[in-house]
Amino acid sequence: MKAIVVGADGTIGSALSAALVQRGDTVYGTTRRRELANARRPFLDLASPDVQASALPDAEVAFFCAGIVGYAKCRSHPDLARQVNVTTPVGLARRLTTVGTHVVLLSTNAVFDGREPKVPARRLPCPTTVYGHLAAEAEQGFGALGPDASIARLTKLITADAPRFARWIAALSDGETIAAFSDLYMSPISLDDAISSLLAIADARIGGIFQISGADDISYHEAARYIASRLGVSPDLVQQ
Repeated sequence: MKAIVVGADGTIGSALSAALVQRGDTVYGTTRRRELANARRPFLDLASPDVQASALPDAEVAFFCAGIVGYAKCRSHPDLARQVNVTTPVGLARRLTTVGTHVVLLSTNAVFDGREPKVPARRLPCPTTVYGHLAAEAEQGFGALGPDASIARLTKLITADAPRFARWIAALSDGETIAAFSDLYMSPISLDDAISSLLAIADARIGGIFQISGADDISYHEAARYIASRLGVSPDLVQQ
């Protein structure tokens, strides 16, 4: 399979590119760093005013993994965030589908307000943040492309170098107390599970919304106590 990974410099994009290469697929991973660009790593800056004219290689599947994901940055720079997260991806996806490329959008459960666990995919979005509103707009744009577009909604992605958890691990390892909310919940998934799900979606090439999440919701307080137990320190170091 020939695949385009838009945003191959990011956490998910780089892991997805590596997984595709490992199984023998041909991968074109875009970068917005000109010094890294080459034939297999085409330059693509989603914030560029002329990005829609950018040449893209022929491919059977294109994954859209790039975007501004920080809640604060989306709130502070809404116009830039809309171009990077909505306008450019939707325009490029529309162009790709006209030449037979199946497109896959990485989205987020932030399209919902977080008040209810295990929300079905058919539920209408009800975001409460600028980031969530932009994700819902992007989903609508990709959804309009019909069966040639898939939307992968991810819940909380956990990686070994996630800043919050890295800080917790460092503090707990030093015997320091940490604070974690008991009324803020997540449904964590690993990077490996996210990548496996994206590969399955691409192989099936079925349009629609796919929700990728952990089995249950847990509070950040529960997660922090679990980390403490795995480190062999007292869970009582975790405060609410």
